[in-house]
Amino acid sequence: MTTETGEDSSPEVLHCDYLIVGGGATGLAFADTLLHSFSSSDHEGGGIRSSGQAAPRVAIVDKHLHPGGQWNDSYDFVRLHQPSAMYGVESEPLEEMETSVSQEGQPGTNDPKNPPAPANAKTKTKAAHRATRLEILAYYAKVVDKLKRKFGLKFFGGYEFIFSHEHEEEATISAGDGSSYQEFVLQPTTAIRGDDGQPGYQQAYHNLLVRCKKLVDARWLEPDLPLFVAPKFKFDSKVVRVVAPNELSVTLGHDQTAPSSSGEKTNTSSTGTMTAETVGGSGAATSWSAVVLAEQDARTTDEDQQHDQQKFVIIGAGKTGMDAVVYLQTVRKIPPENIAWVMPTEMWITARENIGSCMELLATCVESARDEESGNMKLLHDKNLLQSGFLEFEKLGKVYRLSDDGAKHQVPPTKFKDATLCKRELETLRKVKHVFRGQRVKEIKFCEAKSNFSLTFNDETSKDLPWKIRSVDGKKEPEVTFVHCSAGAFNYTKVVHGPPRPVFTEKKITIQDVYGTPGFCFVGSVIAKLEVTRFAVDKYQGMPLTDEMKNRMCRAPAPKKDPSCDDSGFVRGALGKDHGLVQRCANLFDWYEIAGLGPWLHGEDGDGTSSQKGSKPHRLFNLNHLSKDEAERMVRNMWFTLVGEGIIDVAAHA
Repeated sequence: MTTETGEDSSPEVLHCDYLIVGGGATGLAFADTLLHSFSSSDHEGGGIRSSGQAAPRVAIVDKHLHPGGQWNDSYDFVRLHQPSAMYGVESEPLEEMETSVSQEGQPGTNDPKNPPAPANAKTKTKAAHRATRLEILAYYAKVVDKLKRKFGLKFFGGYEFIFSHEHEEEATISAGDGSSYQEFVLQPTTAIRGDDGQPGYQQAYHNLLVRCKKLVDARWLEPDLPLFVAPKFKFDSKVVRVVAPNELSVTLGHDQTAPSSSGEKTNTSSTGTMTAETVGGSGAATSWSAVVLAEQDARTTDEDQQHDQQKFVIIGAGKTGMDAVVYLQTVRKIPPENIAWVMPTEMWITARENIGSCMELLATCVESARDEESGNMKLLHDKNLLQSGFLEFEKLGKVYRLSDDGAKHQVPPTKFKDATLCKRELETLRKVKHVFRGQRVKEIKFCEAKSNFSLTFNDETSKDLPWKIRSVDGKKEPEVTFVHCSAGAFNYTKVVHGPPRPVFTEKKITIQDVYGTPGFCFVGSVIAKLEVTRFAVDKYQGMPLTDEMKNRMCRAPAPKKDPSCDDSGFVRGALGKDHGLVQRCANLFDWYEIAGLGPWLHGEDGDGTSSQKGSKPHRLFNLNHLSKDEAERMVRNMWFTLVGEGIIDVAAHA
C-alpha cells in the first residue's frame, strides 16, 4: 500500500490492488480470506496462489467511522440469532469472545473496543455463545487491527464511494510500467461526528484519490434497517407515535445507547423509501428521518415512569419484530397483554437447538419426492414440495412454527427467512395474544370518538387496538408506541440494482448471495477464494479458471422488482433453476468438482480420508460438521436428480 501527498489543494493519493467498498460482514470476510490465501496456502496443486507471492494491497472504505457495517446502526439489544461460530471472518473465531450475559439482549458496555464482562455475566460454552452488537463491533475492530499489522490493510472510515450507474466501469488508466489501474475519488461522509455525537471533525477529512486494479462492491447485500427505511404505512406523526426499534432501549427511561460508529444518530441521506407520513393534518408532510430525529430529541429519562401502563404495537413478523417482542417482555418487563403484534406472514423458525442447513433441507425435499416403489420423481415439480420439506424438518425438531401452541387452530407458515430461536424465546413470543395475522398495515389512525387507535390494512379492513387511551387531567397519555419492524432486511433498497450483474469482471467484483448462509459472511469468503484460485481442478483436468467460469459457479438470485410483497420465502412454489436452494446446490457442486475447494471447506486431504496438518474446516461453512465425502455425496446426489428432472440446466453448468 502506497500513498502520495499532493499540494494543499490536491487530494491524497492511495495506490492499492483491491478497493473494497463496504466494511461490514461481507467486505471484511472477503478481505480476510483474500489476504490469508497468500500467507498460508501452499496448495499449488489445488490452483491456489502460492505463499511465495506477495499479498495484495487492500484498502476498505466505509461510511461508518469504525468497522462492522450495519452493526454500527443496529438496535442495542440485537444479538446473533445463530451461534457465534457461524459468523465473522475465516481466520478469527468470534466465539472466542469472553463476555456473555445471562439476560437476553442486555448489552454489557458502551465501549465497543473493550467490552468488560457485566456484573451478571456468566460463562457460556463456545458452541452456545451468541455475540451481542457490542461484542461484534469489538470483534471486527480486532479483525481489522490484525489485518493492518499482518498485511498492511488500510481502513478508511467516514468516507463514501458514490457508484455511478451510467459509468459502472470507470476508464482504465495505463501506468508507465505497463500496468493499468482505475481512479476514484473518495469523499468524507456528509456529517462526520466524533464519538460524543457532536460535529467538529469535518476538517480532519479530505478527499482521497484512489488508484486501484480491482474494485470490490461489498454493499450489494446491505440489509434494510428500520432506522433508515421509512414505514410504508401512513400515519400522522403529530398524533401517532411510531419509532424504530433502536428507541426501545430509551423509551422507558433506560438509555443504554452506544454512539453509532458512523458518528450519526440517523442517516438522512439514506436512499430508502422516504415516504410522507403526515395524513389529514395541516402542515407539510414529514419525512421518516425527521420523525426519527424528533423521537431522539424527545427521549425520556424518567426512571419513575409507570412502565406497566405503556402499550406497544410491533409491526413486522421477521427477526427484528421477534427481537422486539422478546426484549420488551424479558428485559423491560412489559406484560404480554400490553403488546400487540402485526404479523403479515407466518414464519418457519429455525430451531437453535438443532440447526439444519439449507442443503440438508433441499436433500430432505428431494428425498421426500421420490416414490418408494417406482423411484418416480414427479413430485419434485409439485408446488407444495418445499412445504413438505419444512413439515419433515418440523418432525425432526429443526424448525418451529409460532402458532403451534397445542391448540386446534394452527396457522401454516408461508415464509422462511432463517430467523433462529430457542424454545424459551419461542414460548415468550407465544405469550402475546393480541396478534393481527395475514395483513399488512396501510394506515394507523386515532379515533377521538372511540378514544382508541385503529389499524387499516391493505384490503381496506380495519381493526381497533384492544386498549382504550386513558385521559389524565384532560390530556391523553401518549402510552401507545408503534414499533416499525417492517423494513424488510433482505429487500436491499439502499442499492439501486438495475440489471443483474456478474460477480466477476476484469475490473470489478460484486459480492452477491451465492450461498446464502445467515449473515452472508461465508459468501464474502468463498468469492475471495475463487478470486485467488487460478485453475479449475477436478478428477480429470486442470485449466485456467476464467471470470466467465467463476460466474457460472456463482449463481445468485436476481433482484425482485418489489421484494417487500414477496411472501414466498422458500416455502411456496415449485423448484426451478433460479430458486435460491437450487442455485446453492449447483454452486456447491461446482466448487467441489470444478474449483477443487473441498479441502478448504472441510479441512481434509483431497481423498477425504485424513486431515491436513493444522487444517481445520471452514468455520463459516454450514456443512463443516460433515466430512468432505459425506457432503459431496449428498450434493452430487441432489445435483444429478435435479439435472435428470430438468430443474438444473446442464448446458449452463460450468
